[in-house]
Amino acid sequence: MTQPAPTAALPEATTPVPPAGSSRGGAEWGLTRGGSIGPHPGDEVRAVLSRRLRILAPLMLAVLVFYFFRNLKGSGELASPRIGLLLQLVLLALLTASATPLYGGPRLSLRGLRGLELILFGVAATYFAWLQCGTLFEAWDLRAATPTREAAILRLALEAASARWLLLIVAYGAVIPNTRRRCAIVLITLVLMPLIIAAGAGLGHPAPRAPFALATLQMTGTLGTGGAAALFACTRLNAVPAQALEHEMVGQYQLKDLLRAGGMGEVYLAEHVLLKRPCALKLVRPGLARDPAVRRRFEREARAMAALRHPNAVAIHDSGRAADGTLYYVMEYLPGLSLDDLVARDGPLPSGRVVYLLLQLCDALGEAHSLGILHLDIKPGNILVCDKAGAGEVVKLLDFGLAREVAPHGLGLPSSGAEGAGSPQYMGPEQAAGRGPLDSRADLYGLGGVAYFLLTGRPPFECESALQLVLAHACDPVTPPSRLRPDLPADLEAVVLRCLEKEPGRRFADAAELAQALRRCACAGDWDADRAAAAWQHGGDAATVVQGT
Repeated sequence: MTQPAPTAALPEATTPVPPAGSSRGGAEWGLTRGGSIGPHPGDEVRAVLSRRLRILAPLMLAVLVFYFFRNLKGSGELASPRIGLLLQLVLLALLTASATPLYGGPRLSLRGLRGLELILFGVAATYFAWLQCGTLFEAWDLRAATPTREAAILRLALEAASARWLLLIVAYGAVIPNTRRRCAIVLITLVLMPLIIAAGAGLGHPAPRAPFALATLQMTGTLGTGGAAALFACTRLNAVPAQALEHEMVGQYQLKDLLRAGGMGEVYLAEHVLLKRPCALKLVRPGLARDPAVRRRFEREARAMAALRHPNAVAIHDSGRAADGTLYYVMEYLPGLSLDDLVARDGPLPSGRVVYLLLQLCDALGEAHSLGILHLDIKPGNILVCDKAGAGEVVKLLDFGLAREVAPHGLGLPSSGAEGAGSPQYMGPEQAAGRGPLDSRADLYGLGGVAYFLLTGRPPFECESALQLVLAHACDPVTPPSRLRPDLPADLEAVVLRCLEKEPGRRFADAAELAQALRRCACAGDWDADRAAAAWQHGGDAATVVQGT
């Protein structure tokens, strides 16, 4: 997805800001009582859970390491030392790999933290189960050697196991924020596991039934009491709303899965809680949102996208700012492939197919330019292809994070520093060098680079550094794509090379003129919606949402 950015700042108040031109009322904008989007309990749950798991994970790791070296010296309680040591190594590796995301990389979603929580306690439960088996096997051996003290031996064996499980049960209830129902399910599982192991061990050995049954009954009472206390602690100390437990909320949207994270923000698959409509939600967390440059870019993008109505531009449904400062906007959910991924999957595309896709992009850019909006970051990664029933391959133009408004009277837009920067591989010379005013022909240069990529599988220039790329676009002649692809029609090659002219005046005047030239190409009729649908189906089910950040 992309990052919205209007020219006017979002208000400091907590009211959401509708996209430009929207007339929808507050109810559709997800207002809470009082007209503000307040922080959802899911935000706090995620913060608390992440903080506590960061403390628990190294503690569990330290305990496993201690037991590993203890058992390595032969002083442990393993039923089978070799298998036990191997199990410990596997659990150590699993615990380390699972806990690593807590200390670096993109922030985990609430669902990801919940999964990690279950892995951590599952690792501990697995190891305690193995230790309990070892304790019971040792008890059977001692009982055979000292039959007169068998009752005491069995009781001590189960008491030792109970102490470990009790620690795990109480820790879960007292530390992990939960709903009562979810906590009860996990605690019941933790209580039943040692009882099932004990019962299985008793059935598998000719044990004295009465002493073993009494010891098992005592274990049941101990663990049952501990489970009840842990559930009470959870409801008093760590209870959270059921809705907050399942998914983090932003306004009226439940965040499902993290689709993509970048320097500017995060994009989630989300769902409106009332309409149950899937959507893609981009957000910028409060830390970044306080940066004026980030905020301006986000706002500008939101307004630019909201102004577009063309079916080949991604539609924006909602936008706003939560009480904690999180900026967000909501787009249509687009399961599809970026042009980068499409070429990676299918290789260089047939000429007719390229024309079919470019014509849709011309239409989307034509509308943007007619509204005075320059995209300035045209590249394969910012263009999606979606499979639409009855319409074949539908192109969607994304990421208006660098979008700018054209100055009045068609004088163009001054190129200015970082805000004028785009992707060096597809950036026009005048944009890269800050040379003169920018106008719609800067986007046509980027579109020519995209066409070159679709036809050859590589960008017009490949260099080791961004500076070398900028110099190549400004000074070096473009290798004709027919040298890389001899079957390329001459008329289509001429169109692409005209888009890539160094001087803006030698390019097409606008997107409409470019579209006319594409339609005149002999291969323009070689691809249609039916062929597009067949090609998409042939590509399989590999399509993924790659809406950018």
